Amino acid sequence: MPRRLLIICLAGSLIFTLALWGCNGPQGNFDQNQIKLGMTKAEVVRILGEPQERETKTLGPSNGEVLRWRFGPRTVVLTFTKNQLSGRQIVGPAKKTRDS
Repeated sequence: MPRRLLIICLAGSLIFTLALWGCNGPQGNFDQNQIKLGMTKAEVVRILGEPQERETKTLGPSNGEVLRWRFGPRTVVLTFTKNQLSGRQIVGPAKKTRDS
């Protein structure tokens, strides 16, 4: 019986920890207002963590980089030109507000 109780407690702790991470980790706390045009890649990565995808693109006369982060059903797409954030887009359902 004590072994069974220990397994149940450990499983419950793991589920609770994962739930907290989902709510309070970088993915759950993504706020588009904290990401501002002109920020460097390093500043953005410090906030969002490493992106899941990187892509180099020709953007007008210079090359740029498109980085993508997936946060649940949403994908954050950020474009960098000369190491500065030059465009941002959020694809997927918007975060619900109290009025929704």
